[in-house]
Amino acid sequence: MSTGKLRYSQIHHQVNTLKKASSPNLLFLDFDGVWIIPEGDYKAIIQRVNRLIQTYQMEVVLTTSHRTNMQGCINLLKACGFEGVISGRTELEGEKRAAQILNYLNQHDFHHFVILDDMWIDPLQDYLVHCNFYTGFDDKAYNEATRIMERQINS
Repeated sequence: MSTGKLRYSQIHHQVNTLKKASSPNLLFLDFDGVWIIPEGDYKAIIQRVNRLIQTYQMEVVLTTSHRTNMQGCINLLKACGFEGVISGRTELEGEKRAAQILNYLNQHDFHHFVILDDMWIDPLQDYLVHCNFYTGFDDKAYNEATRIMERQINS
């Protein structure tokens, strides 16, 4: 599915028709620029990730380019104090990240979701916390993630 061919309102319609109330909330997690940042306090960032996934009962889906080595990703996260469940990863080949996420959503049940990434993912911008490459998933980004989740819950 090419996101370039879908209009913004079509993306929202597609996402809303895929949601299932009894399914998990998802956190699409990139690494570089989100929690792997220059001179970063990785453990503090992972604590924010843990708080987010615990608050909203989220499962993590890896979108990072490092996802080719899933066990390495899991080990790295656990070493920094990650306490969540990694339920999968987006496809490794092919389309841009937006299309990979939409494909994942098409193939898996979910209720609500948020994306943490340092790249702009225009078609999914209402679900995206755009993290600054140098500050990563800081308090400001955490607050944005909670706003995105609350907006979905309350709509």
